[in-house]
Amino acid sequence: MTDFDKDGLPDVFEIVGMQVQDGTIIKTDPTKGDTDNDGLLDGEEITVHYDKVSEKVTFTMISDPNVTNMTEATIYQSERYPGEKSYYEITDDMTGFDKFAPDMTYCDYSAEMLKSIEGVFPYLVDNADFYGDNDLIVDWKGFFKVMINNDEMENVSLDMIDHFLNKNGEDYRNEILTEYVKQHNSTKRFVSTTKEQIIKELIASNGNLNALKFVQSETIESRSDFVKNIDNCGRPKYGTKEDYRNGLTLCINDTWGNNITITDYKFDGKKFSGKIHYTIYDHFGLDPKDMEKSKPLPILNFIKYNFKDEAGFASWFILQHYEIFEMAYKPFVTYIEFDESFEGTV
Repeated sequence: MTDFDKDGLPDVFEIVGMQVQDGTIIKTDPTKGDTDNDGLLDGEEITVHYDKVSEKVTFTMISDPNVTNMTEATIYQSERYPGEKSYYEITDDMTGFDKFAPDMTYCDYSAEMLKSIEGVFPYLVDNADFYGDNDLIVDWKGFFKVMINNDEMENVSLDMIDHFLNKNGEDYRNEILTEYVKQHNSTKRFVSTTKEQIIKELIASNGNLNALKFVQSETIESRSDFVKNIDNCGRPKYGTKEDYRNGLTLCINDTWGNNITITDYKFDGKKFSGKIHYTIYDHFGLDPKDMEKSKPLPILNFIKYNFKDEAGFASWFILQHYEIFEMAYKPFVTYIEFDESFEGTV
């Protein structure tokens, strides 16, 4: 049989098509040895096996000869993008704050609206009108200092407050915070379960990374089975009593969403390896529902306090939402990023 382009696949197979192991019919260019220009001959991406006894020909696809072999791909995005409501809640007619996550809005409360929250709000709002923001900042920082018993994380928390006060809503990253998050059991569980799903899916797709590439669906029901499996892994949370005392609850608490990207991917037809780049994100801001919450005191667990009665939390909310400050203070997105190596065999 002729093989015009010398790629190891006879021309007749390239023209008529080859049924590979999953039933798909693959056709390639008989005049180009490397149809997708990825550096691999078509005959290296699809192998031909001749059975002399049965005189049958079978084809095994190692990688798609019509798709450039990928070394990097975003494979997962949670339904909530950074700073925004769920993708599936946003409509075309929404603008501005309508798309924002509830804890990312700012400068949107009048004095009367703030006072209606009750608790310590009437007193703090009246003082803010008279003295400005200084007392509120002191109360907020003082609250964090009292509640956090970890020096490193106390410094991180105060750095986050300063970022809130001075950086106009810019994204935030901190190496110390990232390391504490990475070592947390909730993060380790998330990494372990998602890594297991990724390896399982790569084996099922015969090492084809392109099969895992994330495509944004228009409805939550139409998300792919693989994406739904990652959804079901849950997201990292940092709300234990220990987290409250070491500062993770005050700095992050329940994460907003995450993104997963594969990098440095290699596949030799049998073994695959690479890195999973995790991006976990949360918002350093408060929304009205936060002021309805209560939490046990870390030291006296049987005593609860309401957030609206705590000057530190209330001061944070006022600085973020009070219109008198004319958008001086904006919440921001905190990013936690790290890599995890993986490997497997098809």
